[in-house]
Amino acid sequence: MPVEYKGVFTRLEENKGVFPNINRANALFILILGKKMKLNHIPKLTLFHCLNSFEETSPQIDGCEMKTVRMACSSMTRDIHLLKAFEAGADAVLVLVCPGKSCRHAEGGLRAKKRVDYVKTILDAIGLDGRRLNIFNTTAKDKGSIAEIIRNTIRDLQTMGPNPALNRLN
Repeated sequence: MPVEYKGVFTRLEENKGVFPNINRANALFILILGKKMKLNHIPKLTLFHCLNSFEETSPQIDGCEMKTVRMACSSMTRDIHLLKAFEAGADAVLVLVCPGKSCRHAEGGLRAKKRVDYVKTILDAIGLDGRRLNIFNTTAKDKGSIAEIIRNTIRDLQTMGPNPALNRLN
């Protein structure tokens, strides 16, 4: 018997009086159904963006829930805000910054990148996978590029699955 099923069957044996009509086949079906629900999960994205790198009127992508956080400059991105987004249920967090030297506040994108890289190491250390957090250089006028970034993130989340910090089956 595979290890991942062991806990289900152990709980089944412990609760025989509570669930007298559930046998091993039914428990396995419930487990598979739970995994299937996990696969059908709608990804939740949180998007931190500079006023100059994303417009609220940018196209929303079907197949995901997206929360946006506007900032005067991407340099305002703080470690705690990125981590809180995951705690609040985000499966992935994106930070959109102005490209290169076009930042109106000097080095906003560079500061944000340093913070994102730092938080990625934290996510890897706690088992959340740093690939769930990414930073991109964009302009508000480049809506096609932004849509592609979001689509690629959704595709990556299909292989990574939901945020493991949340127990979504309960």
